[in-house]
Amino acid sequence: MVAAIGASRRDGITCVLADAGFRVLTSCGDGEALMTSLARERPDVAIVDLCLPPTGTDEGLRIAEAIRSQWPHVGVLVLTPYAEVALAERLLARGPGGVGFLLEDRVVDVGLFAAAASRVAAGGRAIDPLVVDQLLARSDRRRLLAGLTTDERDRTAAIVEGRRTDGEAAVLAWLGFGNDATVWDGSPPAVGQAPPSTEAANRVE
Repeated sequence: MVAAIGASRRDGITCVLADAGFRVLTSCGDGEALMTSLARERPDVAIVDLCLPPTGTDEGLRIAEAIRSQWPHVGVLVLTPYAEVALAERLLARGPGGVGFLLEDRVVDVGLFAAAASRVAAGGRAIDPLVVDQLLARSDRRRLLAGLTTDERDRTAAIVEGRRTDGEAAVLAWLGFGNDATVWDGSPPAVGQAPPSTEAANRVE
């Protein structure tokens, strides 16, 4: 499902997804309509604008939290107009899998957008690279990352972003992502060398 502001924007997102091989089941313009549709059907992923009516602020994130609570097997990709780290942390607190937080301008990059939707639909994660940079710049995380090599920091960022899955549970816990937002002290977990997992096509409601 696509929930986005304005018919032209919804049509644009739907066309991009269709061109990338997704099957879009329905689209709507507000959270209430989205939740009603989800009660009827279970898509692999719902794509939701952050600034949905009626509040035009964080309505999309609140809808995403409700979806993850009621239907934990439905992935949610939130499209945001700005890289708000606090909102990304709030979404990740629901669990690091099956969620995405992407700058809305990324929609025009069909490959990147389709890969993000696929990862979230498969139970993975898709956090915008700019948001990841800010998440890792938090003072306590920056202190931990200071002990890593450049390659290890790059692989760690890829894990947080969701492009790598090797060793992700230990790395995310070490950095304080997930239900327990406390950053661990102590030695860093091993950052694996395995290549990123292959993306799979998924349907979108």
